[in-house]
Amino acid sequence: DSSSMRRLHIVEFSDLGKHYPLKLNECFNSNKKLLGYEGHWNKKDWNDFYNFMFRSVQQWLKTKPEFFSEPNPYWKTSSTLPKLIRKYGQEEVSWGMDYLKVGRLKKNHHILDNTTKDNGHKGFSIDLYNDMKNKVGNTLIGETEMKKMLWDMCNDMGYNYNPTKTGDTPNERKIQRSYFINGVKVPGQKHVIHITHPSDPNGLVD
Repeated sequence: DSSSMRRLHIVEFSDLGKHYPLKLNECFNSNKKLLGYEGHWNKKDWNDFYNFMFRSVQQWLKTKPEFFSEPNPYWKTSSTLPKLIRKYGQEEVSWGMDYLKVGRLKKNHHILDNTTKDNGHKGFSIDLYNDMKNKVGNTLIGETEMKKMLWDMCNDMGYNYNPTKTGDTPNERKIQRSYFINGVKVPGQKHVIHITHPSDPNGLVD
């Protein structure tokens, strides 16, 4: 779960094979190959392999100038997807991922605009929900569930949901703004969803 994941620091070694294609199969003392082997390893094979990996980590820690943490690593994204899909739906989660990674930045929703005239900030929850419905079709979740889905995705993947507010739920962190339709202000106010990420350009809040 997200609580356990926050206690882990996982280092990926996905590029070892690319950088050392001829050495990787030979650098630990085993009769089996590390890459491309189809079959079963015995206890000695596994011990040799783990010793090699531990030595690799130790060497990396000794020589690496400084830690670099990928803000949205693939292992973390992929590990949370099944849980999110079961809870909210495959197409809904796919829409949410696309919004966080692409649409949010493309529409400048990562910058909180305090302008109230004519929907100065476009990240209104109702507009995002209508966009999701148009792209997903017959979704089974409502606007409130969509906000919860984005909240869960933010918590699991290192994004910040309405960071100018405090609280442990989307409702506690709600931002409200006047909402206009064709230049006419509608009664009441609508919720704004403002999501940021440490890697966002132009700072977190305008």
